[in-house]
Amino acid sequence: MLLCVFNYFEIWSKICKTFGLEDLAFTSIFDEMKLVNGRELLKNERAKQKRNIDRYAGDLELREKKSANKKSPGSSDGDDNTRLL
Repeated sequence: MLLCVFNYFEIWSKICKTFGLEDLAFTSIFDEMKLVNGRELLKNERAKQKRNIDRYAGDLELREKKSANKKSPGSSDGDDNTRLL
């Protein structure tokens, strides 16, 4: 009910304009540029997230390689149950 009142008296638009958020205000005019800008924002954010995931995966692989290189092939790390007699 409260949202209906906000919409009817255009309170939401006034609030958005007060705080400088005109892009979030409802308008009766369709603006194609908002769609284009939204698509660009999504594309950029998805690319940024993919870069972060790839960087994290690369760092993880490097850590695993470093830990594998620290173990020498002839040394026992306690996982195999061999004993020296």
